[in-house]
Amino acid sequence: MNDYPLQPQPPLVSRRWLLTRSALGAAVLGSGALTLTACAEGGLTQVFSTSPSPNEMLQTLAAELSAASSSATEPGMGAFFTTQANHVTQEVLRQCGVDDEGQSPQACTEPAALSGAPRDPEAAYMAVITTDPADMPANDARFVTDQFPLLVGWYAAFATTESQPNLGAVATLEQQPYAEGFAERTAPEQLATLVDLTHQAIYTSGLAMAHAGGQLGIYAAVAARLRELRDAATAALHTLGHPVPEAAAGYSVPETRPQPSDSSRSAELFHEVLVPVTHQLRHLAVSAESPVAREWVARWCGLIARGEAAMESIQGKDPLDVTVRGA
Repeated sequence: MNDYPLQPQPPLVSRRWLLTRSALGAAVLGSGALTLTACAEGGLTQVFSTSPSPNEMLQTLAAELSAASSSATEPGMGAFFTTQANHVTQEVLRQCGVDDEGQSPQACTEPAALSGAPRDPEAAYMAVITTDPADMPANDARFVTDQFPLLVGWYAAFATTESQPNLGAVATLEQQPYAEGFAERTAPEQLATLVDLTHQAIYTSGLAMAHAGGQLGIYAAVAARLRELRDAATAALHTLGHPVPEAAAGYSVPETRPQPSDSSRSAELFHEVLVPVTHQLRHLAVSAESPVAREWVARWCGLIARGEAAMESIQGKDPLDVTVRGA
């Protein structure tokens, strides 16, 4: 059994194991990544001596998502974008804080006015994600760094709405020194855990594909993405001089977990091993320090989240019900 940086839960795929969404969320991200820490550190929860300024990039992102909601024509898409816009707006308000009467400053409650025609929210997401904290004032940089796991979760959910995976952007990123943008102290163990989880998901994909029926091509595409992620994370570990976990000789699925007996059950099982991969990518976000490393984490989280969404669709679920991924 590998030594994980966190206390593992009973395994789904035995020999190494698969942390559940709820347990891993509490242990790794906790309330910090979903609600972040209170802003009292900067004095923002006291009476305003000067009115705090809203995070303009987040306000713009919220405005772009609202515009996308208004123009959406596919069923469920408008509600999805509205919910995401609300998530972002709440983070803007959280950063601004409140006065003694519990009121947010007016500048933070007014929606941003878009200059020009609305863009694809992808561009607005990437503008925030690739912001370099080193180029910002210390307080703003702290907010950008703290909110990054949130951004990755929102972006990954957004990526499931795109008609095609943005593989070209990932291929371009991996020609750049993305591994050098990770924190040397924390990233290696996080990347090693990511590789280990990806090994398990790849093995499970083989079990699931045996009963995929007419959905075989979808399973194969998700498995291919997992192998590409494994290779990219392995390359990063080599760059950082950290040992790379080897795949186990074999894994087994406990009887208490979904057994791949038909397409729906296979999708359920495969989905269960994809969720920890997106979660670990979101966890890795805290160690991504350069713009290219941040984009690498976000785009890969989005690509694997698309696999989650595909498995949800096979089970008859609506992926648009999930507005934050990797939680």
